[in-house]
Amino acid sequence: FCLQIAMARGAKPIYVAGAKKDRMRLELARKLGADEVINVTDTDVRQFINEKTHNEGVPLVIDAAGNKHSLSLAISTVSPRGQITKIGWGPEPIDLTLDPLLSKAARLQGTFSHNWSTWDAVISMISYGTIKMETMISHRITIDQWLKTFEAMEKCEVIKAVVLFNQ
Repeated sequence: FCLQIAMARGAKPIYVAGAKKDRMRLELARKLGADEVINVTDTDVRQFINEKTHNEGVPLVIDAAGNKHSLSLAISTVSPRGQITKIGWGPEPIDLTLDPLLSKAARLQGTFSHNWSTWDAVISMISYGTIKMETMISHRITIDQWLKTFEAMEKCEVIKAVVLFNQ
């Protein structure tokens, strides 16, 4: 979702980073048009961003993972006066210093998508083809398959699943 919305808003270039376990999502990001896909297991993302931006950093970082490692990476790669939007919920409290964020005068913003105006906007973007929802659906299941599918989600074997009722 984040990649497609960034593309719709004209962001360029767009770098998508993820771990080895995110292989399916990284492949999808490439297919959907990310300029670069970075496997954090194999690549030093800070060095990669520094090389691509001549040590300037990127103006917007979206942290969809939500853990302390991803937030630390976001802080180190955001540009001065840039913005980090944190949408990922973390499994535990984040224990790290925000001092580098202050020295860059960068913004850290949280967002909560579970409200009517956000869903209305997303539905509109899907209906206009701005967001290609069909491409992101990796599993279509019946309700009796929910547990198996949730377990597969935990293992990063599912991108998006749709429950087909009346099947």
